[in-house]
Order: sequence, then structure tokens, then C-alpha cells
Amino acid sequence: MDNQVLIPYAKIHNKLVVLGDPLGPKEKISDAIQQFQNFADQYALETVFYQTISDYLPLYHENGYRFFKLGEEAMVDLSSFTLSGKRNAALRAAHNRFEREGYSFEIATPPHQDKLLQRLKYISDEWLHGKRERLLHRLV
Repeated sequence: MDNQVLIPYAKIHNKLVVLGDPLGPKEKISDAIQQFQNFADQYALETVFYQTISDYLPLYHENGYRFFKLGEEAMVDLSSFTLSGKRNAALRAAHNRFEREGYSFEIATPPHQDKLLQRLKYISDEWLHGKRERLLHRLV
């Protein structure tokens, strides 16, 4: 192993779930997928690759994976997007409900203040409910 491919995953029940594709040189990806599968097999776990790009589908297929389509990604032209009108009534209702319930959204850019980082850690800890953070596994 020369640690050139990274496969970030989380163990969820009896599955190793990978969000996205392996990261690294494309010519090493197939071997990394095989090694990852062997690792999972040692522990009787299934592997799932989620939100992959079409460029890697042949590699997954060559390694025995089956495919199914789960949803679509959307592109939104923000310069012309609006919540008004009949077409976006459901989205507008959800937006208004979140505002009534006191939710807000902002983009924070570095450098981050300690107070913000402490708040985010508190939120993360609450969300995890004592569970561990996701694991990373390096292969090839």
C-alpha cells in the first residue's frame, strides 16, 4: 500500500457507506475499490458507494457492484431564483415556517471566532448524541 487513494466511509449497521468516489489517481481507484471490498469482507460488511459520478461507474461495475438511481441533482440559477409565485408555494411555506420558528442561515468565512467554533461543537455534539464522528480509511 502506498496511501495514494482515500476512501472516506462511515459504518452504518452492517454497511460501510462511502459518500462520493474514492480520491486519488484514477489508475489506482480500481485496486483501491478491491482492497476496500476485501476489508469489508473480513468483517462481513456490505459496501455502498453513494453519490458517485458517472466517470467511475465502469470501475464499480468491473468490481461487481450493481447500480440504482436515487434522485437527481438540481442546478438553480440564483440570479433569477425567487420564492414568489404559484410554482414555489411549497418552498415558500417551508421558508416561512422556518422563519416563524426562529431558524436562520448564514455563511461564515474564516478566520472563525472561538465563540462560533464552540457553538458549532455544541451543535455537533448534540446531533451526534454520543456517537462517534465518521471514519476515514486509506487504501492503495
